[in-house]
Amino acid sequence: MLIYSVEVVIDKESENDFYNFMIEKHIPNVLKTGCFISNTIRKKVNKNPLENSKYVFDYYCDSSEKLGIYTTKYSPALQEEVKVLFDGKIQSERYIYEFKM
Repeated sequence: MLIYSVEVVIDKESENDFYNFMIEKHIPNVLKTGCFISNTIRKKVNKNPLENSKYVFDYYCDSSEKLGIYTTKYSPALQEEVKVLFDGKIQSERYIYEFKM
C-alpha cells in the first residue's frame, strides 16, 4: 500500500475556510477519482497559539498504477483549485510513503 501525503501549513486567518473547503469539497473530489481507498487527516498540536497550523492529509492507494493515474490525470486540476483559493496563504509539500507492517 502507498500513502500519498500532503503536508500543508496554513495561516491562522485562513485556517477555518481552508479546513471546511478540504472537508466539504477537496477530499471528496480526490476520493471520487477512484484512485484511493481511504484518507486520514492529522493536525499538528502547536505549543504557540500564534503559530500557523500544520495539517497532514494522507490518501491510501493500493497500487502505484492508480497513484500514477491520480498524479497525471487528476492532481493538476485539483491542486490548481486550492492554489486559486488560498494562494499566498498556504505552503504545501507532497510525499509518497510505502505502508509497512
